[in-house]
Amino acid sequence: MKNILLLATLILLFTGCNNKSPEQLAQEKLNEIHKNTMRQEIVSDSLLKVAMGMGGYKYMTQNRLNAIKELKKMFPSMKKEYDSLEICAIKME
Repeated sequence: MKNILLLATLILLFTGCNNKSPEQLAQEKLNEIHKNTMRQEIVSDSLLKVAMGMGGYKYMTQNRLNAIKELKKMFPSMKKEYDSLEICAIKME
């Protein structure tokens, strides 16, 4: 009986020890959203630089085309802009 009581107490201690206030939980959630947004901006910015041929990628056609393909997936509403970038990448401009 004591073993069951001890086990139940330990389980409750490990699962029920959330001393954070609702404000702290909300702040942590907001920080997580901000971190994810920043991560997505960094990825899209890097892909755009590769797609445009900046930073030594001008003559790496396949890398540029792959970056354009990923950008099309992320932002499908900008298809015309990516099509023109794709033509520039193929022409190595």
